[in-house]
Order: sequence, then C-alpha cells, then structure tokens
Amino acid sequence: LNQFGLLKAPVNVRKLAVHLNLKVVEEDFHHSSHKDWLSGALILQNGIGVIAVNKNEGKQRTRFTIGHEIGHFILHNRHNEAYLDKHEPTMFYRSEKRNPQEREANVFAASLLMPKVLIDQYVAGNDPWTIEQKVKAIAKIFGVSEVAMTYRLTNLGYLN
Repeated sequence: LNQFGLLKAPVNVRKLAVHLNLKVVEEDFHHSSHKDWLSGALILQNGIGVIAVNKNEGKQRTRFTIGHEIGHFILHNRHNEAYLDKHEPTMFYRSEKRNPQEREANVFAASLLMPKVLIDQYVAGNDPWTIEQKVKAIAKIFGVSEVAMTYRLTNLGYLN
C-alpha cells in the first residue's frame, strides 16, 4: 500500500489490483436455486490474473472479495491456477479448516483493508463513544462490515 500510495482509509483495492496487473470484472454468480454461490474467483494463466467478483453482492463484501483474491495472487501465485471462493455470511469460511490457503487469503484481506497502522490511529484517543459506536464508525471509514471490523479489532487486541 505504501509503494503505490494507497495507505489510507478506505483502501482502494481496485487501484491496487490495477497496480498488480490484475483485471477486476463483475460477473453474475448468483443462482437462485443454490444456497451457496461464488463471491469471487481468481483465474491465473501464464502469470496473467483476472479477479471476478459477484455483481450481486454489496460493496463491502465485494471489497473483501477483491482483497481475498489479491491475497491468493500474492501468497499462492502459481502460473496456471484458479481459486473459486464461495459466499458465506461472515468473512471466515467453512473451508478454512480443510484449506489453509483460504484462511491465509482471509487474513491477508483483513490486513489489507484494515491496516494495523491506520486502525491504531482511529482507535487511539479518548472519546465518549461506546465500543459499538466506535466499531460502527471505524467500519464505515474503512468501507468494511461491522462484523469484519469486530474480528479485526479483536485480532489486534483492542476487543475481548
């Protein structure tokens, strides 16, 4: 993020994808007959990558999915591979236990969208807000869900 001048909230994951030579496309992955559908996919061919995101999901979810797919690209890049990521209601997937790469991509996305150095700036300081008010306000600033921000603040030791 520092390298590309993107270390500010909300992190522009689409610009980061462009800097990494990844094309982001929106697809209709929703099928009404299925409970689960794809949130996103990363397709790699000969070092060229395309991130496909589900155009039927909200902005916060889409941002997380792009971050997750960038995580696969940075951490797990093989020359010809595809990563298909199913929709789940929270940012932690059932498949994490079976596939550590999914957990790694989720942690990467959380760290990318909610960098500790920026979180520290927003959490520090004395204000009269309750924890719930602070989580809601910071989540909005970072363009993530309150659930994602709660996980991140807990993992950083700000919440029990």
